[in-house]
Amino acid sequence: MFATAGTLHAENEGDTFADHRENILKTAKALVEDTKTLVAGAASSQEQLAVAAQNAVATIIQLAEVVKYGAASLGSNNPEAQVMLINAVKDVASALGDLIQATKSASGKSTHDPAMLYLKDSAKVMVTNVTSLLKTVKAVEDEHTRGTRALESTIEAIGQEIRAYDTVDITVTKKVTHEDLLRCTKPITLATAKAVAAGNSCKQDDVIVAANMGRKAIFDLLTTSKAASYTAETEEVRRKVLESGRDCSYHFRELLTNVHVIVQRPTAEIGRASCRERV
Repeated sequence: MFATAGTLHAENEGDTFADHRENILKTAKALVEDTKTLVAGAASSQEQLAVAAQNAVATIIQLAEVVKYGAASLGSNNPEAQVMLINAVKDVASALGDLIQATKSASGKSTHDPAMLYLKDSAKVMVTNVTSLLKTVKAVEDEHTRGTRALESTIEAIGQEIRAYDTVDITVTKKVTHEDLLRCTKPITLATAKAVAAGNSCKQDDVIVAANMGRKAIFDLLTTSKAASYTAETEEVRRKVLESGRDCSYHFRELLTNVHVIVQRPTAEIGRASCRERV
């Protein structure tokens, strides 16, 4: 469903992002309407709920396509901007998947059932991610703000991923070893250096690279840590693995938050060094 940034090329020469912006916004608006119907479906019949879910899935597939064309129009010489845009629609698709599951779980339940509370939380995340996509669509062409937008999106995405890490089980397809965990530390180290460099330079190009690199490194770390915890030899080792993944991700997110403040106010001097050390 999602293409790889940097490999995308505009189908028509002279194609610009402006040619695709309206189509992206229109499809995103249609998804919002589908989402409202989906949430309301929790109080409807299973058949109506299934139809609402199918419609929402069809719309997210369409949204992914129009975003892909929009990203391609930015040109393969703008891979970081392409990554930023593709990440935004990935977040929406992920939130929709969670929302569909939450709606199914809440179907037929009372308003005070925990499943209904989870549905409300899932709906809030969906709204947040669609809003983030719309902001990204508006900022992706602006070389003066798109790095900051990518940073904001990454900070929010990491926060969501940490919450999922603490609450959602994953399917492990292969055994994860200590070596796999160690391999995750190198991208984290590189991403930390990029984030500190971006905070020093305050250049949008540096900021967007740090945001994109950091996002992937943390997502990979959390996935690997969660998988490793399932095969831990003792409960104590399992707890330490989970804590280490969470703490590292939390402190990296804190570092990006500090970079965000500095980029907006270059004269600000806050705890970059302490955050870097904790990561």
